[in-house]
Amino acid sequence: MNKIITGIFCLIISFVFIGIGAYVQFFRTAGYETTQATITQIEHNLNTNASGHRNRGYTVYIEYEVDGQTYSGPSDVWQSGMVKGQRITVHYNPNNPSQLAADPGWMGWFTLGIGALAVLGSLGIMFKKD
Repeated sequence: MNKIITGIFCLIISFVFIGIGAYVQFFRTAGYETTQATITQIEHNLNTNASGHRNRGYTVYIEYEVDGQTYSGPSDVWQSGMVKGQRITVHYNPNNPSQLAADPGWMGWFTLGIGALAVLGSLGIMFKKD
């Protein structure tokens, strides 16, 4: 009986991962359009948290045009090797072109894959012969 309860709990967690992966990969940018943006600045951030650990990160500033109007600001897109002046594809909300959504890239597929593997593991737990 404990195997079944554990398996069901693991299945619920699995479906949460599958739901998040599907949202990121297929639905987050639904209805959004794409355009080319130019990287105007890459800011290196080095923050120290309360426990003294240093966190490194980057803020990428972009500029893009929609219907003759130019938009600029920070983007949530960062990939190793990006350089100032590089052209990248961004997804924007056609009803509010200043609203961007990052390309899901590999993250949605990765999360879906983790969820699928977790389903298999859950079923293995539930139906394993003692």
